Amino acid sequence: MSKIDVFAHVLLPEFSKRMFLLDPELPEKMPFIQNSVLSDFALRCKYLLAGIKQIISYVNLNPEDYLSELSALLLTKKANQ
Repeated sequence: MSKIDVFAHVLLPEFSKRMFLLDPELPEKMPFIQNSVLSDFALRCKYLLAGIKQIISYVNLNPEDYLSELSALLLTKKANQ
């Protein structure tokens, strides 16, 4: 039987760079984002357990908490390219 990890979060590199520009203290405010497995995909694959499928979702860093509605939309679109 396969297992599913529904809490498989990622922190996309371009998105995080831009978020850290908005708030350089973000890693101190949210220490969990310093976990390298969130953004280092080779490292993530190294620790991936056999037989487990992941549902990937973004780490909960909401650009709308830092930006206007339009700027948040543009940042998110850019990060997804």
